[in-house]
Amino acid sequence: MRQDAEVALKRFNVVTFGKKKHLERVEAEISPDERIIFITPSNTTFSDHTTRKRETLPGVFVLTSERIIVDSKVLLDQKTFTMPLTEIRSVSVRGNGLTGGYVQLQTQVNTIETLVTYKKDVIREISEAFTEAIEEAKHVAQRTSTPQASAPIDLAEQIEKLWKLLQAGVLTQEEFDLKKAEMLGRL
Repeated sequence: MRQDAEVALKRFNVVTFGKKKHLERVEAEISPDERIIFITPSNTTFSDHTTRKRETLPGVFVLTSERIIVDSKVLLDQKTFTMPLTEIRSVSVRGNGLTGGYVQLQTQVNTIETLVTYKKDVIREISEAFTEAIEEAKHVAQRTSTPQASAPIDLAEQIEKLWKLLQAGVLTQEEFDLKKAEMLGRL
């Protein structure tokens, strides 16, 4: 078992209840640079707001540094569901101390709810782990998308400089058109 999975199981006091094959299957899906933050055997319910379809999958629920993964196998029907953390709009938790707690994730069109421990202090810690992981994933996505957003501005500035060279007589119309087409072709 991966060390980060063992740490997550221990941190949140999770017992695997014979779900070792599920855990191994999920671990095989996770890249070495992806970190497991939370992992639990659970029943996870997916609700699609557009179709009003609701499905509950028994199996393993995993929160990594990049996504959530739900692995389920009932008889011969094996399903693996993944969702990037950047698609999650909100996290909420609820629990009553008797029947267990739930973590609920809202996306634009889905609600994903997974059963977790009934201990309120652990539920709060799980909620914080989800919130931190989602915020970090969105922060990383924003950092990596920033250079792409600034590229059109740089290109516009370069074309404007070429236009000024054309107006000054340094470039011919043909040279300007050729260079402009070359720059636009790189997009």
